[in-house]
Amino acid sequence: MEMDIVYVLGKDYANSFNEFRYSVRSAEKNLVFDNLYILGVKPTFINDKAIHIPIADNLGHKYDNVDYRDWETDRKSTRLNSSHSAKSRMPSSA
Repeated sequence: MEMDIVYVLGKDYANSFNEFRYSVRSAEKNLVFDNLYILGVKPTFINDKAIHIPIADNLGHKYDNVDYRDWETDRKSTRLNSSHSAKSRMPSSA
């Protein structure tokens, strides 16, 4: 089975590479894959085995592409209210 791993790292992520480092270590230890692609910022600890594809991160904040106009109504409609009952997975006799 052929599998590639792709990470997309923006400029805001450059100061917190520990999470990325742990993820790569876990992938190396537990997965069988052919290629590791890094799009965007390349951490200094990544060697030449990874395929780096530089991509400009010029969109600003990661949520700049979200339309917030209808957020309040959408968010309220998805909240649980008193008409929703919580169902237990375990029978009460257990």
